[in-house]
This record gives sequence, C-alpha cells and structure tokens, in this order.
Amino acid sequence: MVQMSEDMNLGVSRRVISAEELRVQVEDYIAQCAQAELFPDCAGMRVFLGLSRKDMEKISEDKDCKAVLDYAADCRESWLVRRMTQDNKVTTGCINALKQSENGGYTDKPQTDKKLIVEFCGNISPEDFM
Repeated sequence: MVQMSEDMNLGVSRRVISAEELRVQVEDYIAQCAQAELFPDCAGMRVFLGLSRKDMEKISEDKDCKAVLDYAADCRESWLVRRMTQDNKVTTGCINALKQSENGGYTDKPQTDKKLIVEFCGNISPEDFM
C-alpha cells in the first residue's frame, strides 16, 4: 500500500493505493486505449488514475507497484514498436517516442562511457599484473 500526497486534486481522490488496485486500473486504461486505437501514454495514464507526477514517483518506490508501472511501460514500448513496423509513415514519430525514458529510453548509438574500476586489497598492486 502506498500513501498518496495530501495535495492531490486530480481525478478520483485516493489516499492509499495497493499494487492490486493499481494493476486493475492500469490494465483498464491500456484496454480502453487499445479499444480506441490510442497510444497508452504515461501522462494519459496519470490523468486516468487521478494521480500527480509526485504520486507516481512515490508509487514507483513500492516494488509491487513498480512492477505494474514497468508492465505499463512495456505495453507502451510494444505499442510503438508494432506501430512503427506496420506503417512506414509513423516511424520517425515512434522512434522519437521510444527515446523517451518512460517508453523504453532507446538511444541512437551505444553508450561507451562505462569504465571498469578494479581495487586491490592487501599486498597486491596493479604492477604485479604487468
């Protein structure tokens, strides 16, 4: 269960939300979007749920609720990829949406800024390996 913020003034007012309640409502939102052939965007989902950005951040701290939100993100990513592969005219827009973190966070090039840091303990030094 996650406690909602006191200043929430959107949609149906909820003070506490469980992962199960969130799952049911997210699945309902995604189903309604699918029926209307609309993209199940994150902002639309927040409005549908009656939650603020702050509330969504708080919800994502709960591991069970985060799993539900990850499922919603997977649905958005899947929708974009399928749409992009079915219609050449929407490819650029779908790719731009896929680059947003809430839709998959795709990048154009691989990240190469990773470094391996090795720390030696005891009497071993880096020179012992050269």
